[in-house]
Amino acid sequence: MASRKRKKTIWTSEDEARVQRTARLVRERIAYHSEMSRLLGEREREHRRLEELRRSEG
Repeated sequence: MASRKRKKTIWTSEDEARVQRTARLVRERIAYHSEMSRLLGEREREHRRLEELRRSEG
């Protein structure tokens, strides 16, 4: 088996910028989804509360 020398990867500032941008987009997406999830949870709780009020009144 011939052992090949691995080519050393040159990490450029463009690579670093791309990684930072991707990381920021991922963080933003996670924040967006957790906020949507929180809002949906609030809405469902409010809906349940209104349903229970309606049932207890009628």
